[in-house]
Amino acid sequence: MIGTYRISVRPYLVPEGEHKGRLNGATFTAASATDTREWFTINCGQFEGAFTQLMPGSRAKAIVAALSEGEEIELPGLYQEEQFNRGFICEWSPVHFVLPSSIDPRGKSCVSSPACNEVQITSRSSRPVSV
Repeated sequence: MIGTYRISVRPYLVPEGEHKGRLNGATFTAASATDTREWFTINCGQFEGAFTQLMPGSRAKAIVAALSEGEEIELPGLYQEEQFNRGFICEWSPVHFVLPSSIDPRGKSCVSSPACNEVQITSRSSRPVSV
């Protein structure tokens, strides 16, 4: 089938130190009849979620467990380029980025907002200035 790839995964475990044996990343190889692509992706805990988009969760979990044991595996089935073109990288949703809280002039914590900023601006402009 034109445009379909088999994907194999070779894990990279931390070789020494405090995290020895931990899944640090993986080299992915996607091969079709006419094309081969290879890339390395660092493990940030995203593999199970990424694989769950391609297969049942239980199978994705089993694959990550096998990779964590150092086993080289082949993902089951054939895949279109669109299914792996992001490389299974760690992607964070903008929802996870929260503005830091600030302190308003009355000493209360508040999230940055126009109302909070207005109070700060008003408070700053009404302070006496010594020369």
